Amino acid sequence: MSATIRKLLICATFLLTFGSSSVHAKWVKMRTDNFIVYSERNRATTLKLIKELEHFRSFILEFNPSRTLIEKPPLPIFVTRKRKYWKLTGSRSTAGLFATGANGPFALMSANERGRKFELYSLDIILHEYVHYLNSQDGIDLAPWLEEGLADFLSVSKATENGMVIGKVALSRLPALKLAKWYSTKDIMEAKHTLRGGGLFYAQSWLLVHMLHFHPSFSPKFQDLIVALVEGSAPDEALKDIYNMDFVALDVALKKYFDKGTLPYFTVPWTPHNIEIKEYTELSRSDGKAIEKTLRNDLKPKPATDNPLLR
Repeated sequence: MSATIRKLLICATFLLTFGSSSVHAKWVKMRTDNFIVYSERNRATTLKLIKELEHFRSFILEFNPSRTLIEKPPLPIFVTRKRKYWKLTGSRSTAGLFATGANGPFALMSANERGRKFELYSLDIILHEYVHYLNSQDGIDLAPWLEEGLADFLSVSKATENGMVIGKVALSRLPALKLAKWYSTKDIMEAKHTLRGGGLFYAQSWLLVHMLHFHPSFSPKFQDLIVALVEGSAPDEALKDIYNMDFVALDVALKKYFDKGTLPYFTVPWTPHNIEIKEYTELSRSDGKAIEKTLRNDLKPKPATDNPLLR
């Protein structure tokens, strides 16, 4: 066999072995009562993700007994490799999203190309958007800062052996808070939509919720503030009535809260329930192609919509 033919055969073998798998990697399907995860990762990492989702869902519902949840089919979560995520979404600045497709709401997140760990940032995004999904079923219209701040605040919760850890720092928000010139709390609380430079708006919304939840001067009446805003009170009036303060004083308090350098968190005693896996299937190549085709169609640009799940 000539050297030229041998090189061609080696190239062909490489393309068959690695080239095709990079386009249509093997997909698996794992289902519980509340989620269906379609993943390009292995069984262990897919199980880790679905447990995180189930623990988060059960904790949120258990500690919000007034929350109503419309029963729907299990929510589909698609987990793809980073480069495929970029190709499907056209975005390299995000790691996860929540959208509504032809078959209803779904989430998409990217996973590391190497290793067995999911990107923590992308998992936070899925949990953040899942809070929006739950809120949308309650029919309560929250102000953007409160909607986004609460979602960020809850999205970094972590189930441990001792309970659920609440209030950990949202690390993805720190750069904006440290480097950018802050909005006034008046601008944040009176905004009808995400302000220009959305990263800073999200970061300050998270920090404001964190302070209102933890700081002893605000925490006891935070629920009263939420109720007042939901019932239609203007932010300045609600601040005056509940905390006897104005936006300028709130600006000073928020900056002081951040500048002290260490933000509090706490662990809620809580026992994670057992997760029952209803189905685990290694999908065929044709099934994988069908999944990717559906995602491409669902993620095509659509006309503007008021659907709160599209973020």
